[in-house]
Amino acid sequence: MLLLTDRAAQAAGVDPATIRQWVRRGHLRAYRRTVIVNGVARRVNAYDEREVLLAERATRQRGARRDACPAPQAP
Repeated sequence: MLLLTDRAAQAAGVDPATIRQWVRRGHLRAYRRTVIVNGVARRVNAYDEREVLLAERATRQRGARRDACPAPQAP
């Protein structure tokens, strides 16, 4: 199922800006769609729900690995 940005963010438990950031970084693919809002056609991004959840899981795993690495010690 395709989700608009707000719904995709809600499904992943993140901010809509995070969804857009994942797209810019190549973690998530955006599908351009035309929707009619109040009689006006608008181009919007839609995201596959499964891909959103996979991107969210991968992001959390990358963060967990980064947190598990000890910080370098100063000489």
